[in-house]
Amino acid sequence: MAQVTRTEAQNNKAWQWLVNGWHALRDKAVSAVTYFAPADDRQEDDQRWGVLAADISEGKNSLHVELELPGMEKADLSVQVQDHQLVVSGEKRVSDTRREGSIVVTERAFGRFQRTIALPCEVESEGTRASYKNGVLSIDLPKDRSRHPKAIPITQG
Repeated sequence: MAQVTRTEAQNNKAWQWLVNGWHALRDKAVSAVTYFAPADDRQEDDQRWGVLAADISEGKNSLHVELELPGMEKADLSVQVQDHQLVVSGEKRVSDTRREGSIVVTERAFGRFQRTIALPCEVESEGTRASYKNGVLSIDLPKDRSRHPKAIPITQG
């Protein structure tokens, strides 16, 4: 059986570190990708993915999430808390007709989307609030107070 030299062992360790880093990066990127289901199933698969910009911040008592959803209407959006995830979904239906000289131009965009965001802690769905203004969906999720650590007094026994 051949012995592994120190240099080979160091190279293997460096390679494994690099592979682990790429796997971690891929896992983080997957949660930032949004699946768009087209209104027409004949659309190519590579056109079904996109990114909805999201910011997540954690305070002492709550989480705050902001998603950019330009061109959407409040009535077309849905926000749910399921298990340890925030699920934002919606359907975009845009139709615009205009005249350019003697030509009538009609543009339409239809499709559904869903973005699932893993939450870093337990939240109380009852106190969750969402608002939509100027293309930005803001969601405040209170942390589950029953899950916070509590100090237990020790008595003389």
